[in-house]
Amino acid sequence: MVKEFCFWLNSIIDKTPPTEEINTALLIIKKRNNYAYIELNFYEGEPSLNKPAFCPLEAQFFYHNLLNNVSDKILEYRIKNLIEEAFEDSSLIKIFKGYKIYLYNNEKIEYLFNI
Repeated sequence: MVKEFCFWLNSIIDKTPPTEEINTALLIIKKRNNYAYIELNFYEGEPSLNKPAFCPLEAQFFYHNLLNNVSDKILEYRIKNLIEEAFEDSSLIKIFKGYKIYLYNNEKIEYLFNI
């Protein structure tokens, strides 16, 4: 799952790179019935769902079957581990250098780390 996630993140930047002003990435957990997926939004400064975000078409959907049919706690745990492992990749470190990474889940935004 980590390789697929890294590929997804790299392809977003390759196809539609954010502008230089953007320095924040917000990964959003979305759920539909027993299925979950991740969306990525970019912001200038602090993230807020009430302000405009840069969200290319490629960034609207990352899905993996390991995110399905699990409790909210397990889903959040898996996604946090996925994010941490993915951002150990040297290509992602280079691409997202200077970014703050956040996670949105259950109507709250949580700061995770800086790159």
